[in-house]
Amino acid sequence: MDKKIAIIAVAVVAIVVLGIVAITFMQGDSDEKVVYWVAVAPIDQKAALAAGTIDGAITWEPYASDALLSGSAAIYKWSEDIWEDHPCCVVAVDQDYLAENEQIVLRVLKVHQVATDWIYETIQDTSSDNYTKLLDLGAEFSQRNTSVVASSLEHMILTYEITSEFEDWMELITEKYIDLDLIENATLATRGYDSVEDFVDQYVNSSYLAMAEDIEPSEEILNEDDPVRIGYLVGDLHQFARVIAADDTLWGGNKSLFEIYGVATVTSEGGPYANGGAEMDAFATGLVDIGYLGSPPAILKHLNAGVNTLIVGQVNTVGSAIFVDPEITSLEDFYGKTIATPGPSSIQHLMFLDYFTSNGFTVKAK
Repeated sequence: MDKKIAIIAVAVVAIVVLGIVAITFMQGDSDEKVVYWVAVAPIDQKAALAAGTIDGAITWEPYASDALLSGSAAIYKWSEDIWEDHPCCVVAVDQDYLAENEQIVLRVLKVHQVATDWIYETIQDTSSDNYTKLLDLGAEFSQRNTSVVASSLEHMILTYEITSEFEDWMELITEKYIDLDLIENATLATRGYDSVEDFVDQYVNSSYLAMAEDIEPSEEILNEDDPVRIGYLVGDLHQFARVIAADDTLWGGNKSLFEIYGVATVTSEGGPYANGGAEMDAFATGLVDIGYLGSPPAILKHLNAGVNTLIVGQVNTVGSAIFVDPEITSLEDFYGKTIATPGPSSIQHLMFLDYFTSNGFTVKAK
């Protein structure tokens, strides 16, 4: 269960923070040392840079590689250069659904494991037919060319494991939200948690991954009349394992990997979603049973809005980047500039805030 996948990328997810429309973070000493942010969906960020409405963006793959390979943008920082080995997307499940459909959840997690391992093995031989199929499927899903997909696969790590390092990061992300006043410290107690550590202990559960290891293929579809509703993000290659699992040409017998393991699935109503915040809202309204999304929106919406989810698997680490107008090469070049993020509660937005405030900037919503 220790298999991971190296990939070049950039990732993200967004959530509208309750009670926040436009916020100024960390008042600086100098009006000059200000950087502005605006929410722009990753799929639209490259065009916004070309149009001159933004000076750069922080985003996930494939949109970072797409901007870079277009020749119109430069990578200022890969996310691993800001937060080394940071986690990004996770598998979350509605807790009420889990209580009533544990076997279905275990089968979906097994599929996630098998698909992730398949990608890992496939990228070891870039001359294989399977590698060509992988790129083609990624291009079809992301609506980007295969060169962009190949670049993305060089800069991210796909994984399913929940490790102690992952749990440490979940604590750190929660603490950063508290430090930035995006989550009130009292909210932990309101939600029934004694501390940040207690919150992560309860909100992240690795036992289902362990149980999923023993799941075998099944001739019977356990939920044929009631497909599990899966949420995921538009074109997000961090969530490549779901794309591979849903394909019915790779596994023999014209069946998807979900079907091979006895699970009927459907894209949740309203999906795929523009960001993780929108997906968490769909969880809240009962539209999603299991979802692929960023860990920060899952944390933020669970604590601030009480969305009843549980993190049961990891999806990827690293794989995001800040891309900019090529004329921006130093921190001083960001003075007065506008940077797009996927939204206030995405990991990309949090990383953006942390990086610039740590370097003495005032960060303002534009």
